Amino acid sequence: MNKTDTSDPTRDAGTIAVLVAIAMVPIVGLFAVVVDAGRVMAERQQLQTAVEAAALAGAIDRRAGISACSSATTRVENTVGTSPTVTCSTTGTATGGTVTVSASTTSNLSLGALFGRSSAAITTTAGARSGGATGVTGVRPLSICAEHPALLAWLASGLTDTATYSVGIESDGTSCGGNIAGNWGVLDLDGGSNSMAVTQEWISNGYGGELSVPSVIGGDPGIPSPAFDLTSVIDKSIVVPIFANATDTGQNAQYSVVGFVGIVIEDFKLNGPASERHVLLRFTTDTGTATTTSCCTNDAEINAGITAARLCNLDGIGDC
Repeated sequence: MNKTDTSDPTRDAGTIAVLVAIAMVPIVGLFAVVVDAGRVMAERQQLQTAVEAAALAGAIDRRAGISACSSATTRVENTVGTSPTVTCSTTGTATGGTVTVSASTTSNLSLGALFGRSSAAITTTAGARSGGATGVTGVRPLSICAEHPALLAWLASGLTDTATYSVGIESDGTSCGGNIAGNWGVLDLDGGSNSMAVTQEWISNGYGGELSVPSVIGGDPGIPSPAFDLTSVIDKSIVVPIFANATDTGQNAQYSVVGFVGIVIEDFKLNGPASERHVLLRFTTDTGTATTTSCCTNDAEINAGITAARLCNLDGIGDC
């Protein structure tokens, strides 16, 4: 005897639909999480890039005598196209300090609202340090002794001394930690066998390569020769290396470069009796045509006012 089929196709279809809907809930939820998480991560990265750029720009501004935080908010807003809450703070000084920029905003969740969450908070931070440059392009091959009284006076003044100094070609009683009794060195910046014309070109227009601190550079030819002409750099801001621990003499000399300093040569005398040869100069923080490339000097090196900046903290990672 055949049994009668009493099932209701409509009811079964409805049950299946309910079961499918229930099964879809976690799938839709997962999709929502993925979509919103991707958006938040993209917006967070954009905001992080913005605060990094603002911190570094602030450190560079500070070196130039401009308020490090004056444009932080505008710089962040220009990058992200919104109006996050921006904070900016500084420590130390323009020649050796930090700039920290933080920003916070809210990311709207397009699908998260389905689960009771309509937004996510985003906060990022970055820090930049300014300090003595450890790399410079466009330096001149003249190098001054780290122990010279004029340079020591400049450092003691907090890089504000405006006095003019006569720095003799012969020693003023300094030896720079070695056996060279002199105040100046003319350095072989590329390690080659250079003509006087090449060195003169470096004096007039700057060395095209990068000089780094610390480094040991040979003499070429050691003390400034009467054949050199400094006329082209009179009254111009130029950057010269600072040397210490000099050894040997002439082209055999070795100079340990420990920093950079800006000078303005006002007059010079390189001929005549050695005791009368000198350079009249004052110190400056102006780099002229030189470009700083890296940062920052440590306690064993000299920050004489030629400074650079670098990022030192990215979203809490890194020690400034």
